[in-house]
Amino acid sequence: MLSVVIPVYNEGAVLEKTASVIRGVLSDAAIGCELIFVDDGSKDATWEKITALSASGGIRGLHFSRNFGKEAAILAGLAAAKGDCCVVIDGDLQHPPEKIVEMYRLWEQGFVPHDESTMGVTPETQEQMIKMMLTEEDQLEDVTIKQWFSPAFFQSQFGTTGAPCWHSSPTTA
Repeated sequence: MLSVVIPVYNEGAVLEKTASVIRGVLSDAAIGCELIFVDDGSKDATWEKITALSASGGIRGLHFSRNFGKEAAILAGLAAAKGDCCVVIDGDLQHPPEKIVEMYRLWEQGFVPHDESTMGVTPETQEQMIKMMLTEEDQLEDVTIKQWFSPAFFQSQFGTTGAPCWHSSPTTA
């Protein structure tokens, strides 16, 4: 199963579309998944929308008590992930979700984009991944690998026990 971590902040208006598009792309590719929306202390109805979406199954949510930043939201989502592999994508779908399928297929073939000794992405691997995965248009933008792909098995490499600054949606996937 693939865990898709989606950090969001004041994006309640687009969550239904985001969930629908990502689920559709992964379903068409026969990839089982869970979506984990991480609300980074939004002021709008983001958390209420996540809670409603989680009722349909396959979607879980985490809610920060205040805004801690995108990196904290990503880490919390990865820590909560139950999948064998994780990917991170922005909630506004600014990057094509279809690339998730390509990255997942590479992962299935054994491609692991990190240096085993440092548990971090090397500059060489980052450049290789960007060239392999991004369209020409995307390559013209200032895009970092963390916006695209979490190293396979990230949660097992950076095991965390959670933190009191967030709580989960009431339903589980």
